[in-house]
Amino acid sequence: MTHQIPNFTEDKAGVFYDMPDADYRKAPGVSNSMLKAIALDGYEPGSPAHFISQFSQEKEETDALFIGKCVHSRILTPNEPLPGMIAYPETYTNEKGETKPWHNAAKVCKAWNATQEAKGNRPMTSAEIKAMDGIVNAIATNDTCRAIFCQGKAEVSLFKQWHRENGFVLRKARLDWVSPALAIADIKTCQDARAVDFGRVLWQRRYYVQAAYYLDLWNDLNPDDQKTNFVFIAVEKFAPFAIQIFDVDPGDIEKGRWEYKRNLSLIIECMSQGVWPAYPDGIQTIKMKVPFGAAVV
Repeated sequence: MTHQIPNFTEDKAGVFYDMPDADYRKAPGVSNSMLKAIALDGYEPGSPAHFISQFSQEKEETDALFIGKCVHSRILTPNEPLPGMIAYPETYTNEKGETKPWHNAAKVCKAWNATQEAKGNRPMTSAEIKAMDGIVNAIATNDTCRAIFCQGKAEVSLFKQWHRENGFVLRKARLDWVSPALAIADIKTCQDARAVDFGRVLWQRRYYVQAAYYLDLWNDLNPDDQKTNFVFIAVEKFAPFAIQIFDVDPGDIEKGRWEYKRNLSLIIECMSQGVWPAYPDGIQTIKMKVPFGAAVV
């Protein structure tokens, strides 16, 4: 399959504090989130073929991603307009004049949804809106979060080339929050904010790679304002909207640094050769991975 190769090399170096999110997403460069699709290990399928095919596929924004975007907007950029949202009605009236509980499969409900989407609104359940309000309130009233967000800049866009002997790529990143302190902060909504679960998610979702990618890109662009730590604000998506704030272990950041450099090197190699292979050819030996603590007879 032939794919349109995006622009990974155009020079757009710098720190941009007021770049709209839409402009950042359309800008050239390789983001950390793109790298998930090239990694052979991790939570999701990945290879050079997976990486390059993502750019020819229409990406549908899930409800979870939309809620996360709204949370980020209300916490980090409260003066900017929220993404369009509207609550589903509790009931609808069918063709017979009967009042029924709202059901998205009903013809009348489908027509209402289509009208709202045409207006740029995204229908959400009252439970989803209530959960979003709970997440925002939990962060806004947390003493440590208030200290983190008392001074700094939100949604900071970064661009800088990364070179190797056989070529280069333009890195890009959009940081949730940068303050005068030594840490970069990032908000993550999650199902479980306990350390035992979030530690696993650090690997599954490659958050340790994100920490290294963002830190290095910021530090490369800001020699007089070096950051040493990366902090995740993990907030659960249901009552009581519990929060834990995690400072990523330096050893894990170093592992993330090794991983993103390996990923970028592979992109450069594929660009230079014009080949984006999928999984290794031939027959591979496999050994099952047993969950920790599980007994196998």
